Amino acid sequence: MAKITVTEARAELKTIGKRVQKKKQVVMAHLVRLDRIIDPLAEEGGSEAAVAEARQGIQDLLGRIVEIRAAIQKSNLYTELTIEGETKTVAEWLTWRKEAAPLAKNLLDDIAVGIDSGDRQLRTVHDQNPDQENQPALVVNVSRKELAEQREKMETILGTLDGKLSLLNATTHIELRD
Repeated sequence: MAKITVTEARAELKTIGKRVQKKKQVVMAHLVRLDRIIDPLAEEGGSEAAVAEARQGIQDLLGRIVEIRAAIQKSNLYTELTIEGETKTVAEWLTWRKEAAPLAKNLLDDIAVGIDSGDRQLRTVHDQNPDQENQPALVVNVSRKELAEQREKMETILGTLDGKLSLLNATTHIELRD
């Protein structure tokens, strides 16, 4: 078993993708030929053997992708990370960032836009009737201060998360077959 960092594993995944493409090129280049044409790989065992070897190599590389991804997922399930006083596993943080954070951020942004829209409407009413007594007031059912704090915290968490994940990936080791 070899220990490598998550960052190294991710780099290996990119390399594997390129290696698969190279082996695919070998397969495609020697997949078919007319029977009248001499096998260009006859001296190396023949095109059929080269295609079979390249295809087996691709299968081995695909297996390595699964092994690496599974090891990273396993690590993510057990490695914890604390941001802004909130502790979650890396898997939970990644799911939060991908699925929950955009929805929460969108809601906070929409609430802010709704309040701004109400403010503009109120200003329009006041501007149209500047001398009117008992001007209407805007009732806002959300604390503007808390909303601003929540929006700032969201941005802080998202920014901090990316940095901490990069550092964690560079220092967290996973075990893979040699």
